[in-house]
Amino acid sequence: MNIKHYEIEIEQDKPFANCKLDRQKYSKVLTNIINSYPYGFVLALNNKWGTGKTTFVKMWEQDLRNDEFQTVYFNAWENDFENNPLTALMGELKTLTTKATEPEFKKTLKKASALTKNIAPIIAKAIADRYIDTEGIKEAIIGVTKGLTDVFENEVQEYEKKKKSISDFRQSLAEFIASTNVSFPYNRTV
Repeated sequence: MNIKHYEIEIEQDKPFANCKLDRQKYSKVLTNIINSYPYGFVLALNNKWGTGKTTFVKMWEQDLRNDEFQTVYFNAWENDFENNPLTALMGELKTLTTKATEPEFKKTLKKASALTKNIAPIIAKAIADRYIDTEGIKEAIIGVTKGLTDVFENEVQEYEKKKKSISDFRQSLAEFIASTNVSFPYNRTV
């Protein structure tokens, strides 16, 4: 008995070639919607677990790349190792950065870090107001949170390294498990 789920192969030139559910027509509809909103919008695909959302999105992503769209695939489950979702998102967006777009990315990164910097003191002050009566301690906490801009920018830089180390670990673990299967065949009597 084999219970491992094998992903459908997504061919680069024909991403929907192995799709048995005729989903390419949906990708065309969604691509037309994207073309109708050149300044962006939010789109959510919702269905039960195991219905093929991830496979469809990966096929559609390749289809978009074939049509020269720039895409970022962001899987919240795969990026759960990062505490701050904004850090993970900026880390993924960094993969689109080229020499030409580096200044614009840095500008966006500064704004994201400013967002973090501006929100953190408000949260820290609200917590401090609720639990701490000493004004000096509250001000120290707020002062520490103002240094979050640099911390945030460093976290985005480190994100790529974290993600690669997790990927390397998964690959190594898979290879290890595969090598143990040679030593312990499935059809044995215990």
